[in-house]
Amino acid sequence: MRMSVGVVGAREAADDTVALRLRDGRSLDPMPADDAVRLIGAVVAARSAELLPAR
Repeated sequence: MRMSVGVVGAREAADDTVALRLRDGRSLDPMPADDAVRLIGAVVAARSAELLPAR
């Protein structure tokens, strides 16, 4: 999986969201934690190495 970190800063905590930052420098928009877990689970289930298509 290309995800390197899930960010929960002050803004995300206030909004009950998490932002996923990818190793290649891209970031996903903040999303509810449940959605982030589902997205990561789908990548794992698909045995994909990519959270998003490559640039």
